[in-house]
Amino acid sequence: MLPGTFNAYIGTSARHVSTAVSGFLDEIRRIQDERVGAAELRLARDYVVGAFALSFQRASRRATYMINAERYGLPPDNLERFPRQIAGVTAADVALTHPDGGASFSDSLSLGDDMDGGGSPDLLVGWIDDDDGGTGAGAVFLILGEDL
Repeated sequence: MLPGTFNAYIGTSARHVSTAVSGFLDEIRRIQDERVGAAELRLARDYVVGAFALSFQRASRRATYMINAERYGLPPDNLERFPRQIAGVTAADVALTHPDGGASFSDSLSLGDDMDGGGSPDLLVGWIDDDDGGTGAGAVFLILGEDL
């Protein structure tokens, strides 16, 4: 699995750059340290489901999806299944991304491969701060597609 990315954007004037950067860093720390709340989870699920549907308005996105569907062996009904899977994510599912269940954010996510042969794409969640295997070892958690 390749490292994930976190992208953020803000439009600000030059005189407010330090305030904007400070605010971003505070928010990233909050995301890493706090459990996800019901309202935040609902907002995130709604955003992902809505953005997924709207992204297909562009021909380039439709082409990219078709390539990735073939590449990752997504099932024919994935366009209908994926939004339902995202809508079904619970706070307990999110807590699985951290060994002590205390965080709401992971270092990387990978969805696509059917790791267990169950017929659904599974979710791999990388957590760099897991030291159970030794200092700096990290961990990868598998959430089965059937459970999403």
